[in-house]
Amino acid sequence: MVESDSWGKPYKLVMGKLCKRMPIPGMDIPGRIENIIEGLFHTHQEKEGTVWPTEENPPPTVTIIELTQATRSLKTNKAPGIDGVPNEILKEVVRLRPGLMLDVYNKCIEQASFPKEWKVARLVLVRKGNKSLDNPSSYRPLCMLNTVGKLLEKILDTRIKYFLETGNHLTPNQYGFRKGRSTADAVTRLRTIVDECRENMRNTVELLTLDVRNTFNAAPGAGIMEAVTGKKLPTYMYKMLNNCFHDRRLTYKSAGKEETKSLSAGVPQGSVLGPTMWNLLYDGLLRQEMPEGVELIAYADDMAITAVAKSKPKVERLLENATERVIKWMEKIGLRVIAAYRTVSKPAVEVLSGLLPSELMAEYRRSTVNAEDKEEAKNRMMQEWQLIWDQMDTGRWTYRLIPYVRRWHERKHGMMDYHLTQAFTGHGCFSSYLHRFGKLASPTCMFCEDPNDDAKHTLFECDAFHAQRTNIEMTFGGKLTPENMVEIMLTSEANWEAIRTHITKEAEWLG
Repeated sequence: MVESDSWGKPYKLVMGKLCKRMPIPGMDIPGRIENIIEGLFHTHQEKEGTVWPTEENPPPTVTIIELTQATRSLKTNKAPGIDGVPNEILKEVVRLRPGLMLDVYNKCIEQASFPKEWKVARLVLVRKGNKSLDNPSSYRPLCMLNTVGKLLEKILDTRIKYFLETGNHLTPNQYGFRKGRSTADAVTRLRTIVDECRENMRNTVELLTLDVRNTFNAAPGAGIMEAVTGKKLPTYMYKMLNNCFHDRRLTYKSAGKEETKSLSAGVPQGSVLGPTMWNLLYDGLLRQEMPEGVELIAYADDMAITAVAKSKPKVERLLENATERVIKWMEKIGLRVIAAYRTVSKPAVEVLSGLLPSELMAEYRRSTVNAEDKEEAKNRMMQEWQLIWDQMDTGRWTYRLIPYVRRWHERKHGMMDYHLTQAFTGHGCFSSYLHRFGKLASPTCMFCEDPNDDAKHTLFECDAFHAQRTNIEMTFGGKLTPENMVEIMLTSEANWEAIRTHITKEAEWLG
């Protein structure tokens, strides 16, 4: 058997015995797993229940065909949920007693009720390589739901997808979680845009990709249900989804005890309906009005912004405009983002975006849940963040501009944009940066031939921008330096806008 099928069943049987998942060290340390969970699963205030209109016609019953097709798609050799019922057993139940399952599922749909036991997930954490044991982002959360509930979700998901696809309720620019679409199709669309630009030799095309971290767990449940409301689904579907995503819970073991956490945010991990709900939410972004020449392309939560224009400066302006619109939409639904190059360090991104390090936020939430004074907990958290920021080896240019995280975090005005982020990180249109990655042959300034054209040189030293810099320094009555620029910007909205405009003009010259 081994000789005839070397990589088949014999291989899987042996590897299944040998490759058991090793326990994660340190999970018995008091508070560690709670901090990880708080960092991975965000909390939002749940929206009050919606009063749905009474439907004149009863909802369509689940048929034997729907049940059979959904059951066939169940994968074997998968870990069960809390009930311990594996898919193999559930398949046999459906085969021998289909009427029993039909009665249960039709009663659920008739009453628009998703049993609470089916909304409880058992958490399994999978560590990503050898990353830090304390950092929540070092883990991939697997949420094991009861298989009986997931089978009902499959039936509902098939109906909802059919409604959305046949009614063209989803934009064609979403290529993730959709039948007949893949990453290859998304890449093909990108290549088509580039090819069309090449045919018109006068046009320039640029691509900006967005990496939004932990979006599935961070998206507020209220935002997801608002997206569902806008699609005009049959009332029974609304009711079922609303009930399904309300009062979800997570169970995990801490110090040998079974603990429970309520989930009020994010696309439900492990849920069959989760990917479809994500597409409904992100569809709102893909439908945002964009400048002419801009197109958004998505694969699940990965986003690419393409811009086509007659010149490179115009393309840069289009990308900046489009990015600002994307950020506003994300902030509106409760996601905090910043548009930065992927090479920017995580601590610098966290400071610029005002997004607290996940381990600190987890500790803050734990403290406030335990009735500790919120202001005291916040003060301690900010002190710890400052200490971390002081001691980091990365993001030192950002640190020079923004040495005090609390002053920046609690500012009352000023939104980061495409060009400001480049200036504040040093990652962008600077010769020294582009030279590091082989995009330019030399790090020398193209204007004054300084041997090292970095953010400091461009913003504060380059002779090409001397007149412009002098004008703005006359406005503020002093020399502009890395040590005082941010403080001047935080003094007033007018100052922020003046320096933002100054930096944007410099960036456009570089483009």
